[in-house]
Amino acid sequence: MFFCSITGGGNPLVNNRAYPAIASDYKATFAKLKTMDADIFLAPHGEQFGLTRKLAAMQANAGIAGTPNPFIDKTEFHSFMALQEKQFDAELAKETAAAH
Repeated sequence: MFFCSITGGGNPLVNNRAYPAIASDYKATFAKLKTMDADIFLAPHGEQFGLTRKLAAMQANAGIAGTPNPFIDKTEFHSFMALQEKQFDAELAKETAAAH
């Protein structure tokens, strides 16, 4: 899976007049993404999916038969999404508290 983004991009999540349902739409998107699986997870920034580490592992193991491909990891997408949802929830809580 090549994943683009699920960050808020600086958009207000609370009292957003231009997009009142933004927070609930994000929540719905997180719920949908939890049902998806990916054998290989790629993101627009190498640090988001350990590109440097994976390339180094591939180079170190080049030519060694039976060496697993470091890019194949069925858990990586869900781990990344859990972190993104945690960050979203923290931002939503912060904006909700500030709005009261």
